[in-house]
Amino acid sequence: MSHEDFDLDAVERRLCVQALELAGNIVDAAWRLGITRQAMKRRIKKHRIVWPRPAGRAPRADDEVGRGLSLAV
Repeated sequence: MSHEDFDLDAVERRLCVQALELAGNIVDAAWRLGITRQAMKRRIKKHRIVWPRPAGRAPRADDEVGRGLSLAV
């Protein structure tokens, strides 16, 4: 097992990304995680998760703000 397996922030980020990819939107992702939409939005910001995904590009679990990606409008 790697250090990341026990890093709470890394696990939280991974769960948020997986929920967003599975649900397709913030409200449903929050519901899947048992948190409010506002709490989900705070975690997206905290973990620098790019959402919504840029158009014309497959989602990647390691996307982060600041890597030259723009937000789809």
